[in-house]
Amino acid sequence: MVRVYNRLKEKPPPTDKEILDALTMIKINGKSFREVALLSGIPISTLHSYLKHVKDLYNVPPNTKIKPSFHHLQVLSPTHEKQLSDYLIESQQRSHGLSPTNLKKLVYSFAIFNSIPVPPSWVKSDTAGKDWFTNFLKRNQRLSIRKPETTSQARAAGLNKVIMNNFYGQVMELYEK
Repeated sequence: MVRVYNRLKEKPPPTDKEILDALTMIKINGKSFREVALLSGIPISTLHSYLKHVKDLYNVPPNTKIKPSFHHLQVLSPTHEKQLSDYLIESQQRSHGLSPTNLKKLVYSFAIFNSIPVPPSWVKSDTAGKDWFTNFLKRNQRLSIRKPETTSQARAAGLNKVIMNNFYGQVMELYEK
């Protein structure tokens, strides 16, 4: 998989509205795929594939998303990635940050647990790949790689019964979730 993809064509991909307009010209107005492809500038194969996804062109609500919101080779959906990034931030705030290796193992087990299909290379190594990790960090700008640090003496000295009770209260909340 290419780490940094440079688009070859200058023209941006068609929007959902352009695709819907082209499909209505085919279905409702009875124009051919070739004619609509020439008029709209959308390739015929793209029109064919999108026509399979739209069941009823007569009852399409406005602002309908026809194109997927993520890349077709992306393993986790945007909602799963949001959950994962929220978890990473929450665990870091509780002084349990994960290293990249532990994160990749966690993502693999998360995908297997949720029955998400994973690439064969993930199954072979029981972890997510380097490419997934770099792209995940690019998609989630609020995350960054940090080396876990040891606890300072001042922080260790500040450990007392009240703080420990607070910590275990938070742990119990996590177990209940």
